[in-house]
Amino acid sequence: MEKINDANNDIAEYEEDLLDAKQAGKSDKVSKYQKKITAEKLKLKHLKDELGKIN
Repeated sequence: MEKINDANNDIAEYEEDLLDAKQAGKSDKVSKYQKKITAEKLKLKHLKDELGKIN
C-alpha cells in the first residue's frame, strides 16, 4: 500500500513540475516530466494488479 501511495505522490509532483515547465516554455522539461508521469502510471498499474492478485 505504501508503494501505491508513493507512486501517487510522485505523479502529483511530476504533474506540478510539468505545469511549471509548460508555463516556462521549457519543452525539454515538458517531455521529461511527461515520460516520468507515464512511467509512474505504469508502475502504479502494476502495483494495483499485484495487489489485486493478493486479495
